Amino acid sequence: MRVALFLRSGLVPAVFAIVCALVACDDKPKESAKDAAPVVIASASATPPPKEPESTTISMDDAAITINGSRVPFEGAEPRVRIATELGGKPKIAGEAVPLVVMRPAKASKVAIAVAALKDAKAKSVVIRGQKRDGQMAELPVSFGATAPCVAAASIGKDVAINVWTIGGTTARRFAKGMAGPDLTLGSEGFRKAIAACETKVAVVTADESVTWGLVYDLALTTKEDPDPKTKDVTFALTTDAAVAGRKFTPL
Repeated sequence: MRVALFLRSGLVPAVFAIVCALVACDDKPKESAKDAAPVVIASASATPPPKEPESTTISMDDAAITINGSRVPFEGAEPRVRIATELGGKPKIAGEAVPLVVMRPAKASKVAIAVAALKDAKAKSVVIRGQKRDGQMAELPVSFGATAPCVAAASIGKDVAINVWTIGGTTARRFAKGMAGPDLTLGSEGFRKAIAACETKVAVVTADESVTWGLVYDLALTTKEDPDPKTKDVTFALTTDAAVAGRKFTPL
């Protein structure tokens, strides 16, 4: 009896509406997983490759040459070839004046090997950087291709005497050892005179294989730092030949 009254009272539609509101009734069918809009997930961007260095850093001691952190030892077969191979394709080598930092205790003969490898790698020239006797940094310009027979050469021998002659072969002038090493005063003076006698302002420095680069560096810088305008703009060349005083030889 009460049910009938409830139905006849018209309360059913109202109750149904309230229930639908509470449970979020919806006349529209739910979207299936297939019909749902695809969710785009941004993928993480790939890590960019490391940038190539804009220049090449080169330094050396008596044991090895270091090129952008990679050491190439002088010990072993054909160090010149191995160094040139390591330099191949490196930036700021071909056609450039390449800086080379050299430690004073390195043997002068090994510096010549390193410079020869830079020539093989198509460097235009080399700028050797290092410490002078007083600890100050200096630079020595090194060029390639000197051929004029009058080009002056200075060599420091095993006995640390300085010999001066020309690459075309002339009688060498000898400057005996000083109190504490090569006589840089007299040796550089004789070297400057030989340089001034040639129109080609290039000079060659070399040494016995036992002699350290520091002594050769001092001789070249002392010669160049003289105020004489005939020699202040000179560039230097090296050689891998066994340059014998008074005899003809070929620089790099």
